[in-house]
Amino acid sequence: MEPTKVAVVGVGMMGEQHAAAYARNSLARLEAVVDLKEELAHRVAERFGAQAFTDTHEMLQTADVEAVSVCTNDERHVEPALACFEAGRHVLLEKPIATTLDDADKIILGAERAGGRLLVGHIVRFDARYAQVKARLDRGDLGELEAAFARRLNNIGSQDVLRGRVSVLSFLGVHDFDYLLWLSGSRPVRVHTESVARVHKAAGYPVEDHTFTLIRFASGAIACVEVGWVLPDVHPRRADIKLEVIGTRGMAQVDLVPNELAFCTERGWEVAPVGHAIDAEVGHFLDCVRKGQQPLVTGQEAREALRLSLAAQESAETGRIVEL
Repeated sequence: MEPTKVAVVGVGMMGEQHAAAYARNSLARLEAVVDLKEELAHRVAERFGAQAFTDTHEMLQTADVEAVSVCTNDERHVEPALACFEAGRHVLLEKPIATTLDDADKIILGAERAGGRLLVGHIVRFDARYAQVKARLDRGDLGELEAAFARRLNNIGSQDVLRGRVSVLSFLGVHDFDYLLWLSGSRPVRVHTESVARVHKAAGYPVEDHTFTLIRFASGAIACVEVGWVLPDVHPRRADIKLEVIGTRGMAQVDLVPNELAFCTERGWEVAPVGHAIDAEVGHFLDCVRKGQQPLVTGQEAREALRLSLAAQESAETGRIVEL
């Protein structure tokens, strides 16, 4: 089969990673990149031997592509995603699906009307460590889910790029909100978030520094999600990302930095292998396009993760428990 011709819209940090992943995959050929910053578009296009554009509509009219990664800023997802669907292209949309539920609904409806594939890039599901925990839990190795703890801390330099345009719960927390929804297979019934906002507020950015979110699921399981972005820039790993899952028969531990995955069951401790998430995500998207596979992350699932992050934000701002 001929490689699937693809494009990337928005080639900032994540967009360039998508472009590189397509370039590494023999089943894809990167034909075009789009960015409002012309110099950036040309630099990335030259790196991968693609055409450069500054307008999504022009790219869709000019470039021969079947599928598109949309990696624009979160609040700018709707217009390029709908343009791609209307032009008959399939879309891999970076997380979160949008910043409002109304915008999420527009994107989902656009995909349904066009009959296009929509995969929302909640990359944690494609991380082999997290995926193996889900598989082990589903298989019964860990028993029933009782509790989970997820930590995702970034260094303070994040705001040098983001400059307060997005909350920590939306930018970082939504990773773990989506994963916990997938892991538990249960709907959240209430959420309570406590936060502190000092460092970034003093710098002029209206965002929280650090948050803890407690979630109760309909299954009876509970979870705590800790997210923040005030680690010192001199932190040797520049991030602290962990997961602990407790079941009725065992537990799992993930530490992304260093690259570790371990399980403890009745058989004792064991360490499991890991892989590369962005390549797995792009590979799955290509399978959705080429083979008609159902996306691992649907638009509705991504909407639910957004709904949970918005509820957590509401709780952080009001100090109240939010019923879902």
